Amino acid sequence: VLEDEESQQLLLIDAAVASQKAKTTIQDYFERKGLSFNNIRQILLTHGHIDHIGGAGWFQRLSNAPIAIHQADANHLANWAHRSPERWFQELREWGLPSSIATSLIKIGPFYQSIFQPPMYYEEFAFQRAPIPLGETLLHILPLRGHSAGSCGFYLEDKQVLFAGDAILECFTPHI
Repeated sequence: VLEDEESQQLLLIDAAVASQKAKTTIQDYFERKGLSFNNIRQILLTHGHIDHIGGAGWFQRLSNAPIAIHQADANHLANWAHRSPERWFQELREWGLPSSIATSLIKIGPFYQSIFQPPMYYEEFAFQRAPIPLGETLLHILPLRGHSAGSCGFYLEDKQVLFAGDAILECFTPHI
């Protein structure tokens, strides 16, 4: 969560999953910090994998904030709940997971579907999009392809901080 203290507007980068434990943890965090879901101006997703998009619809319902995801990963938001096990296995392999791990994940597919809450709506963006303002701060979108076709980072220029999603990993998918 990024906050502009002057306006109290928030930007959310990635949305975790929509499990009850995650929801409770996030609600407790917002309460402890004195933040309001109503102040979320936009939900930005670094890529379309379930552990980053699963809770996007839940956050959107609490805040009415728009969701933005790179156009190359938008199909994950649109189709996650309708994936066949075969299609999901194929995607896991494309992401660089070994067959043995992909096979194990397919077995718990119903669990993954249970932690995804579809968004009411979302917008797709390209890497050439103008920076996203938050108060006086600008958040730049950077391509970080490799982990997924639409993997991107959000660079907070004035603080020199990069929100990279899973682009920095030790194993599995191509990484920085």
